[in-house]
Amino acid sequence: KKRRLKGYWKFLAIYSGVLAGLIVIGLIWVYGLLGAYEKGMPDVAMDNIIRTQFSSENIDNLVNQNAGEVSPYEDVDNVRKYLENTVNGNLTFARKSGEYTNDSPVYLVKSDDKNIAKVSLKETGKNRRGFSVWAVDAVTFGEFLGKDNAITITAPSDAVVTINGKQAGEDIIRKQDVPVEIAKNVGDYVKVPCNNVYRIEGLMAEPEITAVLNGRQLELKKDDSADGTYTAAYPSDDELLAGQSDNIKNINIEYGKYIINKGSLTRLKSYMTGNAKKYVSDIPAVWAFLWGKNYTYEFKSNEISNFVKYSDDCFSCDVHFDLYVNWNTGDKTYDTNLSYVFVKQSGKWYLADFAIK
Repeated sequence: KKRRLKGYWKFLAIYSGVLAGLIVIGLIWVYGLLGAYEKGMPDVAMDNIIRTQFSSENIDNLVNQNAGEVSPYEDVDNVRKYLENTVNGNLTFARKSGEYTNDSPVYLVKSDDKNIAKVSLKETGKNRRGFSVWAVDAVTFGEFLGKDNAITITAPSDAVVTINGKQAGEDIIRKQDVPVEIAKNVGDYVKVPCNNVYRIEGLMAEPEITAVLNGRQLELKKDDSADGTYTAAYPSDDELLAGQSDNIKNINIEYGKYIINKGSLTRLKSYMTGNAKKYVSDIPAVWAFLWGKNYTYEFKSNEISNFVKYSDDCFSCDVHFDLYVNWNTGDKTYDTNLSYVFVKQSGKWYLADFAIK
């Protein structure tokens, strides 16, 4: 009986050992399966990419994985500089709403609360457990880029435009010599000021853009309502504005007075040429409606803004004046806004065209 009991305990010990071994093996297998499954998740792959590749030291590898060719206006140093200037806090990532799918994961990378990059992943194969292996498919840096990772630059046709220190070539000009709207009708007197529109596609990071006209660096403005859209504006000229301020304001006064039949058409036209002179000549004869009426007027304001010099013989500006009229039967303030373009003829400036705003 004791021998039989001893055999039982021996069998139980062996069975328990085998069972424990199988459990350990099973746990190891399950642990390995879970680990392989976890590694096959895009979020885990993205976390690893953030930890190991999003730094100025390792940016070369990240850029080299990027799908497509690097733009001729960009290189790894541009991307490295961008990262050094924008990564100021902890990096996090989130799935890109509207673009993320299980087959094509897309993420936004953030430094603190600022989006600094967009990363697309691609499946490169399966691991030994049969789960997906993910790698970088494409990466763009910054949230400024529009469709096709492109930027659009509008700049004066005669300006020298550079992108990341490289002069923009004619091959990226999409529209050439587009007349400035307010000055499109001055061709009979001066060279019409025009703009070129450049478009560069396939960028990875926000570029450094400059535009220089006649040795003067132009102010570059970014359109916040349209991704990747920049304008290099024609410059102002404080000295020219100071010299023409009285002339411009006198035109405002003569125009306002003429509209209410208190001015002279001949005097008003003496400031003008071209379309401007033709337009005021065609204004209906207001005197017929106001003849014999007794009323008073006063200019409450007379202002100049947005002064732009296109060349030594052409400039434009916006004007605003408030003309108060007491008609005796009532009073009204006429809030008037116009855009003017002037040309120089025989050493004197004339209003060549204007638009009511």
